Amino acid sequence: MRNRDVRKAIPKGLPYFSVEFGDDNCGFAHVIEDERSFPKNFAQEIVGGMLELDHQLWRKQKRDDFHKQREKLMNFLKMWAPHDWTRENASSDT
Repeated sequence: MRNRDVRKAIPKGLPYFSVEFGDDNCGFAHVIEDERSFPKNFAQEIVGGMLELDHQLWRKQKRDDFHKQREKLMNFLKMWAPHDWTRENASSDT
């Protein structure tokens, strides 16, 4: 799809999936022949594969228990603290 408009490259009315890579108008387009058999998580599969991620991040995700969620929250709050504009005035108010 280098330097081509995907809407002009794919015949009108055909369903398609397209991805563009960067600013050089490079990309990929795929005509979807049978929408019923086209996987709903196709984009996640492609991007996850490119990034070599574990497929469980988007398919059959495991839920964290309460303690794991709280641990993640506390780590995020610690990491976010220097940027938390809502807390800047809180310390001077006391």
